[in-house]
Amino acid sequence: MPDLVRLNKHLAHTSGLSRRQADEYIQSGRVKVNGKPATLGNVIRPGKDTIEIDTSEVSRQPVRYTYVLCNKPTGYVCSRRQQGDTPTIYALLPRQYQALKIAGRLDKDSCGLVLLTDDGDMIFKLTHHKFAKKKVYI
Repeated sequence: MPDLVRLNKHLAHTSGLSRRQADEYIQSGRVKVNGKPATLGNVIRPGKDTIEIDTSEVSRQPVRYTYVLCNKPTGYVCSRRQQGDTPTIYALLPRQYQALKIAGRLDKDSCGLVLLTDDGDMIFKLTHHKFAKKKVYI
């Protein structure tokens, strides 16, 4: 029997919604599990339970995320917003990657690899202090 998974987490992995958006969809009655209205805190059996949003079945396959490593040169900032005349790392990226979010930061005077992704869970696990990653600057 597959492991039980919180419905909002499953929706985030299979529909592209954030967990917060999934909770809003659940609260507003837009989500059904096996034909019945879902409630916050529901757990499901992935691959066994049928999940619907607005009468459309949610794919059982996880959303494919995009991960890009950018070799940030000195003189660029890790920000979406331009800061004066200082370019952002988004100026280095092709158009299809402009919506990705930065996992962490390097300051303007530093260079090195920066991860950009649309995987919010990955960013959280890499940047939140409760997961305490050791940083090495060489």
